[in-house]
Amino acid sequence: MSKGSISPRIIVQGGAYRSMPCDKKDEYKKETKESARKGYAILMQNGGTAVEAVEAAVRELEDNGYFNAGYGSLLNNDREVECDAMIMEGHTLKCGAVISGRHFKNPVSLSKIIMYESPHCVLSGDGALEFAGIKKFPTCKPEELISEQAREKVKVSYKNYLDYVKYYYDGKPIGEETGDTLSAVAMDTDGHGDTVSAVAMDTNGHLACAMST
Repeated sequence: MSKGSISPRIIVQGGAYRSMPCDKKDEYKKETKESARKGYAILMQNGGTAVEAVEAAVRELEDNGYFNAGYGSLLNNDREVECDAMIMEGHTLKCGAVISGRHFKNPVSLSKIIMYESPHCVLSGDGALEFAGIKKFPTCKPEELISEQAREKVKVSYKNYLDYVKYYYDGKPIGEETGDTLSAVAMDTDGHGDTVSAVAMDTNGHLACAMST
């Protein structure tokens, strides 16, 4: 095939679920399809690259609040959203990543800037924030990433935190009431999913991937 004549394609993963609530399946499927459409639209543009496509797809998942990426992510032990993201270009093997980002609505986009505009492949925490300032990349207050849904989930999780740890790490028996609570927490957390990702190939046959969590 000649350059630019390959049929483009994209795959999007909206997270890994052990027990997705039945009442949310249609919503998750709809949002995942919309993410794939956003990425595919880039691929169909003249000159649209695989890197741009996976960035657009993952940004969509970071923005909509349904997934464990960007806005609406599950909270850490400090009750904050702390994001990781990465992006990689297949034909050059360049990559960029953000670790422990607390001020970025779209860490996947900052990862792309790290990949193309810095000598590093990974920046974390305050270093990522400082780099974002140098590049005038949009930042936000950490609390702007927290959804009400995530806030409620962490309240339930901490209610029986010590029993939760004993149950999952030590195999210790727990009371019936606590057991019901932990089961509810586990199912609710599962329903929020996990790392989202996308892989694409553009019309030049170049591959790229991106993830956010």
